Amino acid sequence: MLVLALISALVVADTTAGNPHLFAGLAGTWSCSTAAGSSVIQRYSVAANGDVTERIDWTNPRMSGGSGDQVFSYDASSGAWSVKNTGSIGLIFTGTIRDVDGNVADIVGTQTDGKTTVPTRERFIFESPSFFSHVWEVQGSDGGWRPISYAECSLAETVRQ
Repeated sequence: MLVLALISALVVADTTAGNPHLFAGLAGTWSCSTAAGSSVIQRYSVAANGDVTERIDWTNPRMSGGSGDQVFSYDASSGAWSVKNTGSIGLIFTGTIRDVDGNVADIVGTQTDGKTTVPTRERFIFESPSFFSHVWEVQGSDGGWRPISYAECSLAETVRQ
């Protein structure tokens, strides 16, 4: 959907999952390319309370493309983040941030198409203030995580908040 020590530069100095401004450094437009050949534009807007909205638009030379909307909401009473992603291909992901380890933010939840629900993890791996990897994984029957989507994202345009 997703943060680290590098986050001190990317987001803020406090990189705990209970930080209301955890994703503030994402504000702006990011240009991403996936391992499957898709081109993705991710636009993040950050509200004063730290909540983040993301608009995702993607194209693929073998498909027509699609879009999605993701919202990162912070609950001050519990100190937890919740995330919901609704995509144009009918998938809905909901999850919570359970772990921020150094430069990695994991959002763990489920993804459904309305018929099947699968344990899913969205992972942000921040490598610098202007570059991150965005990984979607599903949980196998052995409990391990298997990547289903991988993108490398570079900051294309910042937004003043």
